[in-house]
Amino acid sequence: MSKTYRSKEQWIELIQAHKESGLTAAAFCRQQGINAKYFSKRQKDFGFRSSTKNEFIQVKVDKPLHRTVMSLNTGHGQIEFNTWPDPDYVHQLLQALR
Repeated sequence: MSKTYRSKEQWIELIQAHKESGLTAAAFCRQQGINAKYFSKRQKDFGFRSSTKNEFIQVKVDKPLHRTVMSLNTGHGQIEFNTWPDPDYVHQLLQALR
């Protein structure tokens, strides 16, 4: 992967494109040929991610005989999954619900 200089405006365009893509950050970065850790850093640098705010959410996990169910209490309601979702998806979902 060669190093590419991007202006602040170009990074913001990439970050917006990621938000609109519906992809996880890892998948988006692979697709764009961007280092995922550096992409995350640039998101924080430009105020798209909080670097100091650590929050805990209540998670309830039920294990029926035939499948795993994950239930998230978002504070605004409950979201249930029939299968284990991708952790990046859950993170993006919770960010969108803020």
